[in-house]
Amino acid sequence: MIKKSLHLFLLIFISMNLLSADLTVDDVIKKHIEAVGGYQKLKSVKTMKMTFKFMTQGIEGPAVVFTKRPNKFRLNATIQGMDMSQAYDGNIAWAIYPFGGNPDPQKLPEDQTKQMAEDADIDGPLVDYQKKGHQVELMGKEDVQGTETYKIKVTLKSGNIRYLYMDTEYFLPIKTTAKVKRGEQEFEIDTFQGDFKEVDGMIIAHSQEIKMGENTVRQLTLEKVEINVDLDDNMFVMPEKKETATEQKEEK
Repeated sequence: MIKKSLHLFLLIFISMNLLSADLTVDDVIKKHIEAVGGYQKLKSVKTMKMTFKFMTQGIEGPAVVFTKRPNKFRLNATIQGMDMSQAYDGNIAWAIYPFGGNPDPQKLPEDQTKQMAEDADIDGPLVDYQKKGHQVELMGKEDVQGTETYKIKVTLKSGNIRYLYMDTEYFLPIKTTAKVKRGEQEFEIDTFQGDFKEVDGMIIAHSQEIKMGENTVRQLTLEKVEINVDLDDNMFVMPEKKETATEQKEEK
């Protein structure tokens, strides 16, 4: 009886230690930041230029993403010989979509502005999340394509919600789920990340697969990363509309 009681006590003691060893959401975030390079290293990055090759609906092309502290973002891509851009200057989000024959820059609506403001966060939402006004919650563990992950719910200051899935061994984000609004419609987009490589002391995913439901809408391969390159603030500012020859004649 004494041995049984001792055995039961040991089981309870071990179970209590295992429970106490469970990680909090801040523990997971801390380990994630350490895994990708550490807080000081991340903060030393003032600008970043990332060169991609993308594939969407059978079409391949080059794309370049520029980010600059504290909140500037620009994407340039070439699709079927036409150059498009999206950018956020810290206040206004704008785009040039030449595919319908309109080469003029367009100011983007509020929902897309919020999305691009989030993309402009060079550190991502977890670093200094409290200062940024975000809320985080550890939702437990979940299997992602055979890998055990910590599921973190991030409620951004804007009200948008993301779910980040960190693998439990390396604390790297292998999946992100985001709800994106376009007008009255709302879409759930999954981004799967892989092929993590070291770049200048940081661990960065070099492949992304973006899916809506079971359908892959875009694949990205990161070809080059440049850290702390010179980026002029003007490249993020919406350019003036170009006057046509007809408009110039009318002014004269």
